[in-house]
Amino acid sequence: MFYFQSMFQQVYNGITGSAVLPAVQQIAEAILLLAALLAVYEAYAKGGDARVLALAGAWYLFIGLLIS
Repeated sequence: MFYFQSMFQQVYNGITGSAVLPAVQQIAEAILLLAALLAVYEAYAKGGDARVLALAGAWYLFIGLLIS
């Protein structure tokens, strides 16, 4: 095994073994939910603009998949 492989494995085990990563993911998901609700309100405030709502939905779906 190469040195970089063992170092990478040690770092990966350290990251996935801690409870920090799930906590950060939950905080990011909460922020994303608030931003999505704000985008829905913004589309409503513009007179029910379906284009803005669809664009916001696609954007937040992409970001949600990226976070997951």
